[in-house]
Amino acid sequence: MVYNENWLCLFINSKGGGFLEKRTELKIGVGNPLRLGTYVAGNTVYFAVNVPDDREARLVLTDPSGKDIIGIVDLPVSERVGDVSCVSVSAGASRISGYYYEIGGEKYIDPYARRISNGVCYVDYEKYNWAGDMAPAYKLSDLIIYKLHVRGYTMNQKSGVRDKGTFRGLMQKIPYIKEMGFTAVELMPSYEWSESLRNPAAELRNSREASLSMLRGNVDIREVMRANAAETSDIPEKKNYWGYSARNYYFAPKQSFSASDDSVTEFRNLIKALHKAGIECIMEFYVAPGTSVTYVLEAIRNWKIAYHVDGFHVIGMGVSRESILEDPILSRTKIFMDYFDDGQKSKIKRRTCALYNNDFQIYARRFLKGDENVASAFAWRMRNNPEKIGVVNYIANVDGFTLYDAVSYNEKHNEANGENNYDGSNENYSWNCGLEGPTKRKKTNDLRKKQIKNALSYCLLSQGIPLIYAGDEFGNTQDGNNNAYSSDDPMGWVSWSDARKFSDVTDYVKRLIDFRKAHPILHPEASLRGTDYRNLGYPDISFHDTKAWYYIEDPKSRSVGILLNGAYAGEKNTYIYIGMNAYWDAHTFALPSLPFGMKWKRTIETAPDEADLVQSKAVDAALERLVEEARDRAVIATARAQHAFEEEQSEREYRAYYFQQKEENSTGVDSESIENAAETIEKRIADRIMFGKHSAAALQKSADEAWEELARVQKLTEATVFPQDQRFIMVPARSVTILTGVPEE
Repeated sequence: MVYNENWLCLFINSKGGGFLEKRTELKIGVGNPLRLGTYVAGNTVYFAVNVPDDREARLVLTDPSGKDIIGIVDLPVSERVGDVSCVSVSAGASRISGYYYEIGGEKYIDPYARRISNGVCYVDYEKYNWAGDMAPAYKLSDLIIYKLHVRGYTMNQKSGVRDKGTFRGLMQKIPYIKEMGFTAVELMPSYEWSESLRNPAAELRNSREASLSMLRGNVDIREVMRANAAETSDIPEKKNYWGYSARNYYFAPKQSFSASDDSVTEFRNLIKALHKAGIECIMEFYVAPGTSVTYVLEAIRNWKIAYHVDGFHVIGMGVSRESILEDPILSRTKIFMDYFDDGQKSKIKRRTCALYNNDFQIYARRFLKGDENVASAFAWRMRNNPEKIGVVNYIANVDGFTLYDAVSYNEKHNEANGENNYDGSNENYSWNCGLEGPTKRKKTNDLRKKQIKNALSYCLLSQGIPLIYAGDEFGNTQDGNNNAYSSDDPMGWVSWSDARKFSDVTDYVKRLIDFRKAHPILHPEASLRGTDYRNLGYPDISFHDTKAWYYIEDPKSRSVGILLNGAYAGEKNTYIYIGMNAYWDAHTFALPSLPFGMKWKRTIETAPDEADLVQSKAVDAALERLVEEARDRAVIATARAQHAFEEEQSEREYRAYYFQQKEENSTGVDSESIENAAETIEKRIADRIMFGKHSAAALQKSADEAWEELARVQKLTEATVFPQDQRFIMVPARSVTILTGVPEE
């Protein structure tokens, strides 16, 4: 295609600053149809846009403010390559700044624009200095993900940052995220999306919720879309806060998340700062049905190359998994999705892909609240860590209750959404700890805190990739709203106001993350087998309960004990026992015996004060039980000795009687029979003496020893310090206890 070059003379009111000045001549030339969007070569900017259906189109150029038009370039149908219109524009030593298109008489924003502000696209001239940037490049097994909404994470007045709700504000929180120990942050949609929801509930449900339902195969998506549209057609337009939209501009960082006019540079600064802190960045992409496969793939490539993003969580019904999995540019990039079929799994060549595991959330919450017929299924999900792909385990996420709300509400409270509480899931698997919503009752609040710690323990001790939803580590609440899609307000923002009140929970999470990092057996790259296939003395993972090495899959069970052998992850003499009790009473776990010279030590507990109390009571009970057992043995041994003595005495008297009768010959019994009876009695006595244990003397000796043992046990109970019984651990009601094997002193 050959274009006629021409000169366009423009008279504008720009103040300069490197951009177009007065009486600047623009040279319009040949474009490049192979690269949609814009790119810069020297002082020339290349524009290319898809214009379907032979519609009229024009390129509109603006000044840096985007308010004043400085030139219009017609894009005639006759000069298109297929449906692509393309031109090049140069302005000598000056720069072209803003632009947009008019297609079919309507304003059209370039979907490939690198920066968008107030409805105007901007050319990206920035040659960013990535010097020194180095991605942490963690394995999937080393990831601990912290998921957040860029705006909502720092908008609260108590967030402690200056540039609230922005990429720069998030940068100011990096020290906190690093101190907590997270190795990756996942950003909810941070590209440009339409913040207007014309039919809020229907659009949101037809996007994220419906796509998940379809993937699980339990709904006809067309029926859902029709029903939602009918039910919510009278709901007024709302703001899209989350960012799951059908109208997206995937190439541009979201300008409203930027503290400056340059969202491109600000986002790059964020990535560079995260990498410097040893934290990876994962971006979440929602792909609506009908979105161009090529467009999505090119956008993901752009974020990988131009912004050094480490991974992508791609969701929605418009996702082409095959195109992403087969792309050579993304072959070493972390890819997270909600679903892979067997054919797609076969295309995965490296262990860089992972699935978001909604099943873990369901079974962990059900186990947490003490449901029956859940323990064995929950135990399997604690162990689940496939060889070829990873699994991301979370207990709370954006679509549903926050973790605090999951232990504070039995029912959703979405009235603020204006949909008569019909929106949001009805299956929250939550338990309010006895009271619905906020309360001043200390006992209830303490239980809720403990339940939060329990839930986070399940997540961070699981074999998969743990994900914590931002704010769950300090009791963030949405007041029982499990579908805050339009709540760009204090209810939808992360509340830092209660962070101090939940400081013990935050400290617990930090300690647990440190513990996970310190022990590779908690996050191995390979799946644990449940056998001792390397003859190391113990299996890599095993399950226990009231009996060591014996886990009963009882439907009524509400407890799981897990033993991990660190030697299978390169840690010799490392043994970790996790006792998880969801009963409303303390529960006794039998402890497997450790190798000679080692003993069990309580290391981390969700209820240490309760644990001290129940352990003290347990030791007292154990010693009392030992005394009773010793006394029973002594009494029984004495009774047996007495019985044996009486039996021997009776037999001797019986023998003497018969011999006497024989001598006197007064019984009338055949003398041979009398003699045979006497010999039988004599033989019984001799046998008892020969085998010892049956003799009265031997039994009396055993009885004496039993009474001596009782005296020793009674003396033990009088000691001021009792040794821990290494045969069991008493875990308090609704709590988690972690023990580690340590050398005996």
